[in-house]
Amino acid sequence: MPTPAAIINEGSKRFASFFSSSIFNRSSPAPTPPPPPPPAPVEDPMTITIATREIHTYQADIKVSVSPTFGRELERATKKPPPKTMPASLVFSRKEEDAVVGSGSSGNQNLGDVFAGLCPPLDGEKSAKIFIGQATSQTTGIGGHFAARFIPTVERESIDLVDKHVSHWNKELLWVGGYLSRLIYELELREISDLWSTDKTIHDRLSARALHALRFFTFKSSTPSSVVAQEMEAAFFSCVADNRQLPIICNMGIRPIDQVKLPDKDLQKFLPDLPTITPETMDTASRSIARLQERGLLRRVQFDNVISQLGMRPLDEREMTDCLQWWQSVASVDGYTTAIRARLIDAAILLQDNGKVVPLAMIETFVKPQSSSIPTDMPLPTHTLPYSVTKDLKGNNIFSIFGWTELSVLQYITFLVNPPMSKHDGANPATDIRTSPAFAEKVLALLGRAWLSITANQQTAIALELKDVACIPTKAGFKRPGESYFEKNLLFDDLPTIALPKTTVIKGGMEKMLLGIGVRKTVDLQLVFSRSALALRSAKDKLTLQTHRWRYMDMPGLDEVPRIGQRYPHNR
Repeated sequence: MPTPAAIINEGSKRFASFFSSSIFNRSSPAPTPPPPPPPAPVEDPMTITIATREIHTYQADIKVSVSPTFGRELERATKKPPPKTMPASLVFSRKEEDAVVGSGSSGNQNLGDVFAGLCPPLDGEKSAKIFIGQATSQTTGIGGHFAARFIPTVERESIDLVDKHVSHWNKELLWVGGYLSRLIYELELREISDLWSTDKTIHDRLSARALHALRFFTFKSSTPSSVVAQEMEAAFFSCVADNRQLPIICNMGIRPIDQVKLPDKDLQKFLPDLPTITPETMDTASRSIARLQERGLLRRVQFDNVISQLGMRPLDEREMTDCLQWWQSVASVDGYTTAIRARLIDAAILLQDNGKVVPLAMIETFVKPQSSSIPTDMPLPTHTLPYSVTKDLKGNNIFSIFGWTELSVLQYITFLVNPPMSKHDGANPATDIRTSPAFAEKVLALLGRAWLSITANQQTAIALELKDVACIPTKAGFKRPGESYFEKNLLFDDLPTIALPKTTVIKGGMEKMLLGIGVRKTVDLQLVFSRSALALRSAKDKLTLQTHRWRYMDMPGLDEVPRIGQRYPHNR
């Protein structure tokens, strides 16, 4: 019964709704009811539906050989002597045959239940049974029924695993079931391997078929006795001398399990050809993968596997970055040594986007990410890791992990002024500091930015390196630093003053760098004296010549003006 407060609250809401609609003269429109669903089609009960499914039955012919004592004990328990030969059969159905082919009815999707007793769904409630001529309540633990001449219990609901001799007989038959399971699995995977194709449609179909076979022969716990699945699984793995050759589906097709590893997303970025279990298999057949791991047949990727894969093909720039990032993440684990690092560096080869092949063993230096004075679009020495690779690495521990040192400005200048970058027949004119004004300006600009941050010793070494290099663009062409001049406050107009193509402002670090490498800001007194003496001598010579011209220009018979200083008899 509602409380008085609830009644008052409900009445207030109704009054407010009425008051609002009355004042504003409007009301809420009634919602439009949804259209009624169309009537279900009437199915003709007389329609005949044809459904088919193919199954495979594998049979083993067993030859029985028992000792007389065991035979007598068995005959005592069964009242029959043991047979000389007998069959054992196992039912197997493929993944591609799970779908029922039907016609004539719209309810075909439910017809799969018709075959559930013969081919139990791997994830269904029904399970495959042990047959002794008739089905028992004992499950096999795998996806298929198994029939043999088992000795049942008195109730004939299960197989006898209590009596000593009877239990031994039944367990031997269970081992036959394990042998048959391994045989069927190997034949199925071998056929899939022969049909394997890179065509996506065929690839997906065969992958699903192989995954189904793996799940089909994954041994789950059997009921009511768990011994059945345990014995069959033991036989499955014990019937061959080397289980490392067990075939399994992976990203590269069907491979022996000793070549296949558990997936590692970091490694797969740069080792796409490494055979690993697919994500679909990890999700769908997780129990199968767990059992294989427990038996030590399926393992994680080892360092030797990485080295082997790196030796098969070069890595592009993105893959090399992923490889080095992976190594930075694992280098701190126990057991990391410089010898292990050397194996990685010796095996890895970089294939640059321009087609150049660079073995990682050649690398000695790197350009520090986000803090280098060297522009990213400048050419680098062959011993320097390309910036496209190092830009995503952790720059602070590159030296400690890889042993590479940061490329110094001095090393870079030495690289630019020597062959093959400069003073070489094969040098590229666009990146030759002696011939390209634009490139020379870029080099001088990077030197100007870095000049105040490098040590005095490096400054002196750079100045010595550039002392005899004609690397300064001037109005009179390329000149050595000691032959070049700043433009301001000069006495003479014809001196080789700096002429940068992009008119880079010369101030701050740029100005100090140019002064440091020897560019002259003022004219030496010796040059002023030499220029002044030369100018005076030239002016004196011109005056003397003009005087002689005036003196002899009106003399009769004189065809030419005498040379300066030439004496004639009449001039004495």
